[in-house]
Amino acid sequence: MPDLSRLKWYGVLIIGVAFAVAATYILVVKRDPFAFVAIAFGTVMAGMAVHDLWPWLIEGRPNSPDLVLQRFPGPVTLRTPWRKLVFFLISTILFGGCLGAVALYSDLSAIGIVIMWLGVIGCAAAVPAFILLMIRGSALQLGPDGMQIHHVMKRSAYRWSDLSDFSVADVGIPMVMFDDATITDGTAGDFNRSLIGRGGGLPDTYGMDAWSLAGLLNEWRRRALANPPPPSRSSPAP
Repeated sequence: MPDLSRLKWYGVLIIGVAFAVAATYILVVKRDPFAFVAIAFGTVMAGMAVHDLWPWLIEGRPNSPDLVLQRFPGPVTLRTPWRKLVFFLISTILFGGCLGAVALYSDLSAIGIVIMWLGVIGCAAAVPAFILLMIRGSALQLGPDGMQIHHVMKRSAYRWSDLSDFSVADVGIPMVMFDDATITDGTAGDFNRSLIGRGGGLPDTYGMDAWSLAGLLNEWRRRALANPPPPSRSSPAP
């Protein structure tokens, strides 16, 4: 994992822990009940940093790219860890609750209060999305011809021959990106390319870090293109 990305999350971890410790001191010494909000906020910050620095502590044992490659040409299905979805659901609820408490009980300006409530609305909208993800699941299927992304109610299929190499972009969190030759101009792909230089991305890393997943997909794609499956034969008409 690139050092700059890790340094960023180490900073978030230090700030989150310091915030939670300071808020705990205020709670114990000054007995200010509002300190509970600061403790929750600092805990969420620290938790997000821990997830990005050491994801296996939250998601469980990571998938091994080498073991997955041993199953080439597949099909192989990689799934979003259930524990990860639970973690993000709880974090979203805690963060939204903190924003709501600040909006209700702090001395913010009217603009600040509006911003806080917008954050609450965003978190409230994300909660059912995470619950639906837990029910419907999120998965990436690799096969000899291409890959399929299953995300909640949506299924997208791609052929290896249409895809570029895979790389990682930092969009707040590391994300595996790629280009699809079948995406035409004037689509969402153009907008994505203007922002991060690639036309599409995977919605999750499926029990790996983003760099390991990108390396796995590049090697799987290389093997598939070097050893294309034989064409299917149709039976002659009687």
